[in-house]
Amino acid sequence: MLPDAEGVVEAVNVDYVPVKINRKCPSCGAPSLERRVSIAEGSKEIVPAVPRYKCASCGQECYHISDEYLADLVSDGKELFSDAEKEQLKKNPEEFMNELKEYISRIFAMKNIKRII
Repeated sequence: MLPDAEGVVEAVNVDYVPVKINRKCPSCGAPSLERRVSIAEGSKEIVPAVPRYKCASCGQECYHISDEYLADLVSDGKELFSDAEKEQLKKNPEEFMNELKEYISRIFAMKNIKRII
């Protein structure tokens, strides 16, 4: 039983249903990509900023990040960038975002994690 503002609420167990994305696997083409969160229960780690998926058919790991989501990450985390990077973002936002996407692609490519388009 869990307490709440009104008294006691009964805890209910439900079966986990994986979160799926409506895209095809970039390796095998199967429409079976499921959200992957690799955080141990009770861990104090935060959920990864870039959503990762795993194909239930072939096991390929993938990631998906939209332009809008990346722009929100940059906007919410400006303190993470150097003064030079902030200046570049201010001068030419499109070029800055394209460069950032290239860095992200390289990082994931080194780990054989493919981008979902």
